Amino acid sequence: MITLARLGCTGGNKTHFKLATTGITLGRDIGGSMALLFTTTDCLCAKERDCQPVNSTYYSMTRNGLERIIHNFFIVQETMAAMTGGEPAYNSPVFAQMWSIRQDAAGGLDLLVAAYDRYLTQVRGVQAGGSSYMRGHSATLAP
Repeated sequence: MITLARLGCTGGNKTHFKLATTGITLGRDIGGSMALLFTTTDCLCAKERDCQPVNSTYYSMTRNGLERIIHNFFIVQETMAAMTGGEPAYNSPVFAQMWSIRQDAAGGLDLLVAAYDRYLTQVRGVQAGGSSYMRGHSATLAP
């Protein structure tokens, strides 16, 4: 399960955390967040040209929801952190995996942020145009 703490988002008393008392996956599907996280088989890249081709080793990894993509992304990063010596090298399989799924992860996180922003705007009465925290931010998952 993706948590704000795991993504490095902590905010305590910030307005966007006070307004979102239940989160977007608890109890109901808000803005398509449940499908995005767990059931979508769509490419989540912002640009279609960045989607994994059907014959890619990483295709199935990127077509089972954002939760699976982020889970794999964390596993790869933990693996790389544990490497010693000349690893991780740019030509290593573990680096190739992270590099290959980063566009799917970033695009999926952008979609999740948009769903969260719609939730804040519609359900909690944040002024139109989104919260000031979310406006102008996008996911960047480059190594």
